[in-house]
Amino acid sequence: VLSVMTGPALQELGLALITAHMVIFWLSQASNVTPPIALAAFAGAGVAGAAPMQSAFAAFKLASGLFVIPLMMVYAPLLLGADAGWADVLMAGLLTLGLIISIAMVAERYVFAEITAGAALLSGAAAIMLLVPWEAMRWSGLVLCVLLLLANYRTSVRA
Repeated sequence: VLSVMTGPALQELGLALITAHMVIFWLSQASNVTPPIALAAFAGAGVAGAAPMQSAFAAFKLASGLFVIPLMMVYAPLLLGADAGWADVLMAGLLTLGLIISIAMVAERYVFAEITAGAALLSGAAAIMLLVPWEAMRWSGLVLCVLLLLANYRTSVRA
């Protein structure tokens, strides 16, 4: 039903048919980890003997990439198509990975070791830079994300 209702609307906005359907499918899976439905999280909590609602909120926080990927399917060529070659898809994949890592660093404040407030701010800036549709800014955001990861890794090795 969702594909029939929103697929044509997304196509009218300029999305390719396959991209529109992948966005619909991807976002339809969000109910598995978002409260109050969170079937997968509640099932996992039952198996682990954990608090169901706390597990659902933790699953929602950890699945933030679930919401970034369809955005990037629309915003950048994550799927091969008539307009996108392999280089475009690989670049979009790197941007998406950098964006997910940057958001995770801000949300969790931990990667290899605890992240300082300054590093979290820089990570948020990297996430914004990755979304700016200017190649130099995107590359700068990607480099900043990698530098933050390396600095955090060095901090964890020293400790």
